[in-house]
Amino acid sequence: MKRILIGECRRFCGRRLFSAAGLILARHEENSFQFWFYMDLASSGLALWLPIDMILRVIILCLGILVLAAECSNTAIKWVVDYRSSKLHPLGKAAIGAGSAGVALTALSTGVGF
Repeated sequence: MKRILIGECRRFCGRRLFSAAGLILARHEENSFQFWFYMDLASSGLALWLPIDMILRVIILCLGILVLAAECSNTAIKWVVDYRSSKLHPLGKAAIGAGSAGVALTALSTGVGF
């Protein structure tokens, strides 16, 4: 059991490095991620500054992170479609549209949460 736990901890550390690299790359390369990053920064700042209940503050912070996670997934879909072919295939277009819809729905749920 101890050996399994140590192996999982090592894998987690490796994944953490890949996750950080992907997050940094998305932050620097993707305009829509930058937009949501700054929106999350502003809403998080307001949530921490305004005198609101702790549960509402936690919901605002978590939903902002969820929007960034959806944008990371959408960015990954776009990068894979761009890598796969130079011209846009109908399935690639559908994948990009579905990823964008996921971000839009996540942002809508965040707006409803406010």
